[in-house]
Amino acid sequence: MPIFFTARITHVTEIPPLNGAAAPLASPPPTAKSLATIAHDLRSPLASIRTGIEVLKLSLHDPVQVEKLLSMLERQTVEMTEIIDKMVPKAAPQPAAADADPGNPNEPSAYSNQKVLVVDDSRSAVEILSLFFRMEGLEVETAQLGEEAVNLARDSEPCVVFLDLGLPDMSGYEVAEKVRQMPGGDKFFLVALTGRNEEEDRVKIKEAGFDLHVVKPPAPAILRDVLQLASVNR
Repeated sequence: MPIFFTARITHVTEIPPLNGAAAPLASPPPTAKSLATIAHDLRSPLASIRTGIEVLKLSLHDPVQVEKLLSMLERQTVEMTEIIDKMVPKAAPQPAAADADPGNPNEPSAYSNQKVLVVDDSRSAVEILSLFFRMEGLEVETAQLGEEAVNLARDSEPCVVFLDLGLPDMSGYEVAEKVRQMPGGDKFFLVALTGRNEEEDRVKIKEAGFDLHVVKPPAPAILRDVLQLASVNR
């Protein structure tokens, strides 16, 4: 399930997961350690590609936005290919993931004119999420480092913070704790973005002060649901 709610949320809406089976890698069989390394290195470009494709579906009417998205997707595809070539030269192609409902791009947003902060060390992930939120009528601030995110949260006071847990200078858990400790920190709606969804991760995310746990890659329909929940719970 791609969204997990913490105790701060009073109403729970279950959203089905986005499923996709993985194809086996070619011989020689990779070790468990090499598979873990590949999964870790591919998670960021794959998540950006998946979200980018869903946002692209909503942008077909705008040639400028389409060109930007295609450039981002091409860059992430090249990065993913280079990772595979380096670690598993003869990896089998992956099947296409199941389609997600892109929603209605013409439907007015109840949360328009609000501000969100997007924090991720992947530039493409930041660009794709920012593009989608601006299409929804939101003002967007971005950061790729934890310390920068803490400063932006304090200075710009966004209504929602989408926070990747794997940042280079400090973890997303640390960022969340710092944000909650600042004056007025309890007013922020914090959303953890992560590729993990084990029980121990959900417990740790809740203890750090997050309101929601969203599993990457988030489809536009899920992002809209998160924004709606944030609006209701303000």
